[in-house]
Amino acid sequence: MNASFTTKFSNKANQLIADKYTYFVPKILKGIEQLQPTNENLYFYYQEYVMLQRKLKKDYKIDVLHPKIHTIREDKHNRWKAGNLIHFYIYTRTKNQLLFAPILKCKSVQSIEVLWHDPDGFLTATPRVYINQRWIIGDELKKLALNDGFESTETFFAYFNTDFKGKLIHWTDLKY
Repeated sequence: MNASFTTKFSNKANQLIADKYTYFVPKILKGIEQLQPTNENLYFYYQEYVMLQRKLKKDYKIDVLHPKIHTIREDKHNRWKAGNLIHFYIYTRTKNQLLFAPILKCKSVQSIEVLWHDPDGFLTATPRVYINQRWIIGDELKKLALNDGFESTETFFAYFNTDFKGKLIHWTDLKY
């Protein structure tokens, strides 16, 4: 299955992240490097990404702090399943479309919900995150945000700033 990643957050996003670079590509490559330290193709993928970023005159930061080792997707048609092959793309449906990482197998899928409203429909002061119906808080929530490529729980909630229901797609053995 194709997984398209943005290189920059939308200017319509929350002010905390609007128009900022995601650095998802180097974060994903760093995560794959930890997963497959002997994968000789990673250097090629990274060089292709850097060359494309230079061509597009965009930032190509390499000093990434934390690897991205999963992704969160809406999945209305229940298409994401363990065993699916994941094709990592940026700039999809453009002349610059790039497969920026090796094709990996989806190891597992977990349900995820971000709730900004209580069961009565009232907006809550603090959003709640559930993975497989289990409430995620504290250090585990911070770990989720970092592992999904965000700099903090604040930037995670700046992106997921409304109620959300989807899937957590894993290409490592990690589960929450």
